[in-house]
This record gives sequence, C-alpha cells and structure tokens, in this order.
Amino acid sequence: ASVLLERTASSESGYKRPTFQLQYGIIGDSYALGAASRCEPALPSDVIERAAEIIVGDDKENGDIFRAYTTSLEREQEAARAAAAEAEMLTEDIIRCRGATVAFARAYVDQISRLETRLE
Repeated sequence: ASVLLERTASSESGYKRPTFQLQYGIIGDSYALGAASRCEPALPSDVIERAAEIIVGDDKENGDIFRAYTTSLEREQEAARAAAAEAEMLTEDIIRCRGATVAFARAYVDQISRLETRLE
C-alpha cells in the first residue's frame, strides 16, 4: 500500500502533503528519509546518507527501474479504472435496451392479440 499525496505542493513548505488515504496495490516512494532530515532534533546527516545507501543499494539504476515499474503500474491501474467505468456505462445501456426491447415485444404481442380478436 502507498499513502497518497496531494497533487500540488503546499505553498508554505514546498512539499506535497499526505492525504492520509491508502492506495492498495501500488508501491510508492518512501518519504521517510526526507521527513527524517527535516525533523527536530535533526538526525545526523551521515545516518541519513547511510540509510539512503541501504535503501537504494549500490546500483542507482534499481531506483530508476523501481520508479518506472511503479509508474507503469499506476498507468495500468488508471486504465483499468477507466475500462471498468466504461463497462459499467455499457452495462447500464444494455439493461435499458433490454427493458425497451421487452416493452416493445409486449406491445407487439398485445397488438397481435387485439388484431386476432378483431378477426374472429
């Protein structure tokens, strides 16, 4: 799960604030080191640097791959949401069309019955 952030940065701090909403299925960036570097009393910079090295590892490319993967997952999730919304709309249309078709068929049966009665 990932904590969602506001879409725009706060004008007073310049940082995006958390919305306190969790988004399941998406692994987001960790903002722990940034928060730790701004806390009072501040953590020693060598502690924060070492933590960053451990998180990222020796290969900075891993972080880029992770971000690309996360971005790709976010895009796929948005596309899935859009497809689900479209499917819901189409389902509602189908239900309306089915109702109209049933009503038309009933009216047709009633009309045939009246014609048969007149012919007798």
